[in-house]
Amino acid sequence: MMNNAVLDYLLSQKRPEDARFFTVHLMQQLQANANPDDLLPLMQAAGIQAARGMSLPPCQTLTQLQDAINAYWSQLGWGVVALAEHPDHLVIEHMASPLESLLGRTHLEYGAAFLEGVYQEWFVELGAGESLQVRLAGIDPETCDLLFRLAR
Repeated sequence: MMNNAVLDYLLSQKRPEDARFFTVHLMQQLQANANPDDLLPLMQAAGIQAARGMSLPPCQTLTQLQDAINAYWSQLGWGVVALAEHPDHLVIEHMASPLESLLGRTHLEYGAAFLEGVYQEWFVELGAGESLQVRLAGIDPETCDLLFRLAR
């Protein structure tokens, strides 16, 4: 069941079809003409570059971090994030992103790689170091929400 914050966010967003027209065809050409082993690292690198242009403010708590991340995503129309701390990892749940709309379901893993790069760079900038890695843990088959883990 979708929580009110996610539903409110979805109702406030508009997804331009012209962007989807471009990005779906771009991804098809990249898939057809690039080395498949290079596409995920390419998208991760693009995410790292994007994060460097959106530095997070200093955060003392997980709630402050979640709020700072959500401020960026809300401004960009890129969804809502929930962070959950576990003993050996941090869960990053990215809900209502425009990636399925922009890339299509068949190319969603490339959008997830982009977000891996964004989150990885943010955590490095916040002092997590290189030993902790953000990795895709799953994609919800119904909503296309993305689940990431930050762990060793």
